[in-house]
Amino acid sequence: VRKIAQAQSPDIVDDCSKELFELRCLLDDARDAISAETGQSRYKTCTRCNQQFDEYTKGGCKNHRAYYVGGNIIEGRWVCCRQQEKDSPGCDPCDHTDIVRVFTQDPSYGTWTWQPS
Repeated sequence: VRKIAQAQSPDIVDDCSKELFELRCLLDDARDAISAETGQSRYKTCTRCNQQFDEYTKGGCKNHRAYYVGGNIIEGRWVCCRQQEKDSPGCDPCDHTDIVRVFTQDPSYGTWTWQPS
C-alpha cells in the first residue's frame, strides 16, 4: 500500500506564481472595498465550527453525514464517525454556513440531527 501511495503524484495544492499572487491580492482588495462600501463585515462566523469565513471561499468546514443516536440509556454517538459529543466536529467536508441550526429529534426513530445540516 505504501509503494502505491508513493507512486502517486502529489496533489498540487497551490500555484504560487507571481501573477497568481498579485491577482489574489487584487481580488482581496476588491472584496475589502466592497465590504467597506456596503458597511457589512466581509467575514461571517460559521454556526458549525465557530470559525470566521469569507462567503466567497468554498470548503473548510465539516458536518456529519448521518445521525446521532443514544444519549439516554446507551452512550450517544454519531453513526457516521462514532464521535460521542453532540456538537463534535463533523467528518464530511463541506462549506461553512452562517444559518442558525437547531439540534432536532426525529420522534419516530429517536435519532437526532442538526437542521439544516
